[in-house]
Amino acid sequence: MDEEIVIVKGNTLERAVEKGAQKLGVSSSKVSYEILVEGRKGMFGTKGRPYELYVFLADEEKKQRDEMLAKLANELPVDTDTIISEDTALNGYCTIEAREDGVFLTVHPPIGAGEKLSLEKATAVIGDKGVTDVDFSEVERACELSHEVPVKIADFKPETYPEVNVVITVDKDGMTAFMTLEGTEFNRMPSLDQVINIIKDAGVVTGIDEERISDLVELNILNRRASIAQGTPPSPGQDAYLNYRFKPPGEHHQLSQGEGEKVDHRNLGTVQNITKGEPMAEKVPASEGKDGCTVTGDVLKAPGGKDIAMPRGSHTRISDDGLTLIADIDGHVKFVGSTPQIVPVFDVKGDVDYSVGNIDFLGDVHIKGKVLDDFKVKARGSIHVGGNVQSAVLEAGHSIVIKGGVIGKNKGLVKAKETVSAKFAENANISAGEDVVITKAILHSKVSAGHSVTVTGGKAVIIGGQIIAGTAVESKTIGSYVDVKTLIQVGINPVLIEEYNTIDEELNQYERSLVEINRSIEHVVQKQDVKKLPPDKYKLLHKWLSMRKTLTISINQMVTRCEELADQAMTTTSGRIKVSGVIFPGVVLNIGAATRKITEEIRHSSFSNHNGDIRIAPY
Repeated sequence: MDEEIVIVKGNTLERAVEKGAQKLGVSSSKVSYEILVEGRKGMFGTKGRPYELYVFLADEEKKQRDEMLAKLANELPVDTDTIISEDTALNGYCTIEAREDGVFLTVHPPIGAGEKLSLEKATAVIGDKGVTDVDFSEVERACELSHEVPVKIADFKPETYPEVNVVITVDKDGMTAFMTLEGTEFNRMPSLDQVINIIKDAGVVTGIDEERISDLVELNILNRRASIAQGTPPSPGQDAYLNYRFKPPGEHHQLSQGEGEKVDHRNLGTVQNITKGEPMAEKVPASEGKDGCTVTGDVLKAPGGKDIAMPRGSHTRISDDGLTLIADIDGHVKFVGSTPQIVPVFDVKGDVDYSVGNIDFLGDVHIKGKVLDDFKVKARGSIHVGGNVQSAVLEAGHSIVIKGGVIGKNKGLVKAKETVSAKFAENANISAGEDVVITKAILHSKVSAGHSVTVTGGKAVIIGGQIIAGTAVESKTIGSYVDVKTLIQVGINPVLIEEYNTIDEELNQYERSLVEINRSIEHVVQKQDVKKLPPDKYKLLHKWLSMRKTLTISINQMVTRCEELADQAMTTTSGRIKVSGVIFPGVVLNIGAATRKITEEIRHSSFSNHNGDIRIAPY
């Protein structure tokens, strides 16, 4: 082909190169390429992208091909039919070919106004080629005829035309061997086996490219230095390195995407949780190098990779084989320089804001500043906050201690399995498995505790909202002069109340679904006898009946549980409400199943359930 550069595509780099080589009519080893488009694998079900390359003949090969084409073009007759201009003038010329049966002269005629090849010029060409014992009468006849027919002008004498001289050289580093076939077209070309033996006798024993040598011999590429053997350079071993399972120093946190592909600027992945016994990093050992070899067979030793020490920070240990760094406790992975360690407490030096993001941690979380609106802090242990908590979500497996207050704005949640303590709560939602302790005021908030809700301090007050406690509620003041609705409920664990409300809501949804299924069943059986239903409708009816059966069982179970919870509330009489100062009109008290609305100011009193009635006693 006369193409020198082709553009190809392939699913792999190797396939693209192979296609390009095929188009150029050579083997893959004889082309070079330039990547236009990097390919990639499909990921995720997405379609991949193929490689796109420029593929072209390697420089040396291109030169040889150009020379071969030029030689062929010299030897080809001119097609006079392609001559367009009458003014074209090409002189006659001759070519000489040496064969075993003789040396032949071919004289080509002139074209247009060109001149015939003269005997003198033909003689000069023959002399330049070194042909001896020439029959010049035949030369004269061929020039006269100019008929492009080979004419024998001499016998071929091997002793007159010696073999091509095969010259082998090796570069200084011993990595490349070159061959030059010195001679003319009248020199005899040795066989491929002979050339290979000459190369080996010259000391070249490895990396020999027999295909390349065969091409040089068959194409009669003379007086051109070409590489015919390539050594193998040594391949150094790979240094040992660490594969971290957690973000090492210098890597930025990645913003996560929420619904609708919107970036969630609060989820920064700040916390790197790890559990005891979990691997933190794996060491990939250094590998041995792969020795190289020169074309003359000399071994080139390859250096092995360098080893590294496994970094070991606090609360970590190294596996017995020395290849794995393991967490010794539950905690957060933190890097000190390049050394990972485990810390049992996650510290925030300032506020929980966009610079920190949401926190979800296995242990305790200590926050020196505030927790701003709409952020989330979750801890399997306890949470300590040095400032206020705004309309955020805090959830702890143990306790939550807030040095400031909770400004909920009727959003957010502060929830702990044990105790929640804070200076004040305003329009907040607080839940504790054990106790809630507030030092100043609870204002218009929903507060629940498995044991008690206590407001301490000289101006302790509960105004508005709903307070639920399993055993006791205590404050200096409850309610206010302006008759703000305030509900105080004790005697029932709020967890049971929450369970009741959850089941009740779910029960409502199940019952609605049951109504819809019953309507569908009724619609089918009213219009047609069940036995005469077509197969598709009968199958659908069977499905609905099965769903109705499942729903009915679930509904009955939920109703039973709700009744149990209600009975428990009706029979509960324990629980106490204590007011060291005054309780104002408008406050509603629930102790177990008993209810009392306060209609006048009552001071220094306690309230309890006595045989279904709420009784007042001294504080």
